[in-house]
Amino acid sequence: MILTAFLTVTGCVSYESASEHSGSFTAPYLELMPNKSADVAAGSWSARLGEGKMGEGMNFGASVVLREQAYASTFGRSARDLVWLNRDDGKSSQMEFQLVGDAGTVHLTGQRNERTASGSYSFEPNTSFVSQTGAALSSPPPTHDLFLATLANVSASDISGFAATGLRFDLAQATRLKQHGVQPDYVRKVRRQNDFTVEEIIQLRNNGVPADFPAEVHDAGLNVPAQAIIRLRNNGVSGSVVRGWKELGRPLGVEEIIRLRNNGVSPDYGKAVVEVLPDAEVEQIIRLRNNGVGSGYLKDLKSVDPKLTAAEVIRLRNMGVSADYLMAWRKSGLDYSTEDIIQLRNNGVSPDYASVASAPDRKPLSADAIIRLRNRGLSPKEVRELRE
Repeated sequence: MILTAFLTVTGCVSYESASEHSGSFTAPYLELMPNKSADVAAGSWSARLGEGKMGEGMNFGASVVLREQAYASTFGRSARDLVWLNRDDGKSSQMEFQLVGDAGTVHLTGQRNERTASGSYSFEPNTSFVSQTGAALSSPPPTHDLFLATLANVSASDISGFAATGLRFDLAQATRLKQHGVQPDYVRKVRRQNDFTVEEIIQLRNNGVPADFPAEVHDAGLNVPAQAIIRLRNNGVSGSVVRGWKELGRPLGVEEIIRLRNNGVSPDYGKAVVEVLPDAEVEQIIRLRNNGVGSGYLKDLKSVDPKLTAAEVIRLRNMGVSADYLMAWRKSGLDYSTEDIIQLRNNGVSPDYASVASAPDRKPLSADAIIRLRNRGLSPKEVRELRE
């Protein structure tokens, strides 16, 4: 399958097969086709022309067909990047122009026929570019990479800028960085605490990860790879949130932090829960939050009954049991279970009955007994009189 690399006016990068490309363009474009699959130094070209005369706004981009590969690569260039060596006098059909970059020059000659044109091209590498950038590159660039760098408009200043960040790369990798809109300042910032590779930097940039975010995550206590940082960013986790969970005093993984964030659990809420329930797991914290258990309610309940579990707190909250109601029954000295307290509340038994549930020399009344007496219309005073 043929690999087609399109140089368009869009300024972005994309990939498609040559079969997808064939006959698919209606907008102006310039397509370069190497004579040999392994040699891009010479070949033919064809174009669909836009409005305007040669050198006066004729707007078409450029594309390169590399026959040894399977996908298309788009480079963002425009007619402004073309150097016209002949002018359109309205009569001649001859065309001669150049696509110039720091890495080399593509020379093109041919003929136009109304809105189409074709011809041949040759590529001339810039030897001064090679000598100027050689020390910054991890390996000497072949003609193929110089050709693609020319299409992507990679400059010597781009190379020196990337090299100043401490990143090691070859020219092909520098071209990929340029194609994906990665600036040297972005590379420097994302690598402040992480030794990311070129491909990882591109992934971070393509996923909208801010330049300072990886360092924020690292400084907050998470030393994680690029994919984990992307996961955090894509799920709306900020550096301050990571730092907040670090202050919880226990190690949390990336997926746990994301689960907490996606369930609306803030670090402050988590810390408030752990202060009352030191052994609370992430899932328990989420369940408490999802069931509307406020940190104040949790604290009040636990001050009344330190033995309550997270599940019992949720049950009490969902059944409308207040801390004051629980306290009234606990003060009575009766060892009623959480379910007993809920049943008492559901049957409209007021806290006043707690003072009569036990009496000297009498067996304490069970929760069921209190409910039956209440349902028979006996008041706390009447129950007390019966038990004396």
